[in-house]
Amino acid sequence: MCIKRYEFQFESHWVHLQQHQDGRLWFYSEEIASLLGARKLSPIIDSDMRIEGIDFCFENYLRALIDLGNVYRTLIKSRSEQAERFEEWLASTLLPELLNRQTKPDMT
Repeated sequence: MCIKRYEFQFESHWVHLQQHQDGRLWFYSEEIASLLGARKLSPIIDSDMRIEGIDFCFENYLRALIDLGNVYRTLIKSRSEQAERFEEWLASTLLPELLNRQTKPDMT
């Protein structure tokens, strides 16, 4: 179950993700596929992914979600410069930003 939704921009691509109650981050697989230059969803979801890191949700249509571990598995397999830049952005911008949001004390 999604408890938080986030939206970030990486270069010219929007990256939307969800954080579930267990703290795991979930990315929309079609967005990851698009930013890596894949034309279809199927090249992104493959046998190298961990099945527990794949989920589906219905938001006006059926959408596949992949967890952070499967995003990294996809990036490692990709040899594109875009994948390298996205991996660097994940590690140096997105994840620190999310951690910073989560560790701020609640002042209410």
